Amino acid sequence: MNEVLHRVDKFIVPRPHLGAFLSLLKEIHDVIGTMAGCLNNQVLEQVNGDGKFNVVTHVTWKDAESFAAARAAIMDLHQSLGRDPVELRDAMGVQADCAIYVDRL
Repeated sequence: MNEVLHRVDKFIVPRPHLGAFLSLLKEIHDVIGTMAGCLNNQVLEQVNGDGKFNVVTHVTWKDAESFAAARAAIMDLHQSLGRDPVELRDAMGVQADCAIYVDRL
């Protein structure tokens, strides 16, 4: 049985870097939204509340194979653009909490 996967990335982004970080996410998530197996693609910015994460992304994948193919394609995209996403994140002082979830209800 193939399970639907939810990739949820939560970020603490310093306010001075928020615009640049959201621009990078938009560029990548515009591509993700066109990929086979992508069922949902959201980039969310916190506008109220006192949670520590001010940016959250949520992408739903049809199955593990779709997720794996997309992950490889995005890594290739970063490489073709000559950038390392972890280095970019670190340079902006962004803290990340990234994980895969499945629906249990």
